[in-house]
Amino acid sequence: MKRAIFLIILFAGLVTEALSQNPALNIRLNVADNAGGAQDLFFGLDKNATNGLDAGLGENELPPFPPTGVFEARFIGSDINMPALGLGTYRDYRAGDLSFNGVMTHEIRYQVNTAGSAATISWFFPKGVTGALQDLFGGAVVNQAMSNNGSYTVTNLAVDKLRVTITYNNVMTAVRDAAASTPVTFALLQNYPNPFNPETMIQFELPQASKVQLEIYNLVGEKVASLINGPQPAGRQTVRWNGRDDFGRDMASGVYFYRLSTGSHLQTRRMVLLR
Repeated sequence: MKRAIFLIILFAGLVTEALSQNPALNIRLNVADNAGGAQDLFFGLDKNATNGLDAGLGENELPPFPPTGVFEARFIGSDINMPALGLGTYRDYRAGDLSFNGVMTHEIRYQVNTAGSAATISWFFPKGVTGALQDLFGGAVVNQAMSNNGSYTVTNLAVDKLRVTITYNNVMTAVRDAAASTPVTFALLQNYPNPFNPETMIQFELPQASKVQLEIYNLVGEKVASLINGPQPAGRQTVRWNGRDDFGRDMASGVYFYRLSTGSHLQTRRMVLLR
């Protein structure tokens, strides 16, 4: 257990991400295994984006993949002729404004925890955005159409890379609809940046107004901070944590958990604070 925690902190400690500007179109993928590992990935369009790493949009090169048995998922470019993505990134935006119509291709790589036996890719698309999830063999093993909200589970873990081909059609309408829509499911998103210093943003989605508790716990299960305790409206909410406990004391570097609970839902995610 201590070795696993050390590897997580060591790997996370090499990652440096900054709060970034919001892209014109931001779309979320989630990659998760069946042993507790999960990572949100974001892609979309922005007029300032390039095919490389755009720090202003939160695209930062990650360190090498962790050892086998440690969960990870990221965008890469090795098989789609985008070497500028380097060792990978959690965000991969492409050039385009709100009038863009066309096709963009992304590549994701993932590996599961030691106890994992499957990886599930979930997508959350606004109207006007569709896609195809395929293996790198032309869809011989994985060939899944993507639209709206959906997911696909890969059980053949010899397939550890997938091509995501995205078609944008009437993007302006898609953005307007996405901004105006109410989430259809309860969701706690991965904090960003992660790892972080000195603060991070936590987002969650509520399909209806609810009484919410959002709390921070340390590695031994002690509650260190309460960020929300009260009613919240339906929609996506964003909360900032400054890395301090309820008494205003700076928390030490390490792994923390943030937990969102309502009367009927409970979800927890992990984050890393690096001083």
